[in-house]
Amino acid sequence: MATEPARPRIEPVLPAETRRQLTEEISSRLHEVDKILKLISVRKLTDSEKDSVEKISSFANLSHQALERGDTQAASGLADRALALAQGLVRAP
Repeated sequence: MATEPARPRIEPVLPAETRRQLTEEISSRLHEVDKILKLISVRKLTDSEKDSVEKISSFANLSHQALERGDTQAASGLADRALALAQGLVRAP
């Protein structure tokens, strides 16, 4: 049975300025994630926190990859998840 080739992702057509602004917002969130990860890297982390750091890093890396592909929708969602988890980790006692 032959597999069907992957279909290109359908993404809304955005004006260049809107796309640039969205890309900057995503990059800003990812920069904030990096800052938080550096901040907590000096702490002694529990196993659960280490797992969270791995998830955060994974979401951030996937977001960067999506940005490189021009998939701003996916990049934005992944950056949001990474930032939410990172902020939760900072708030943890």
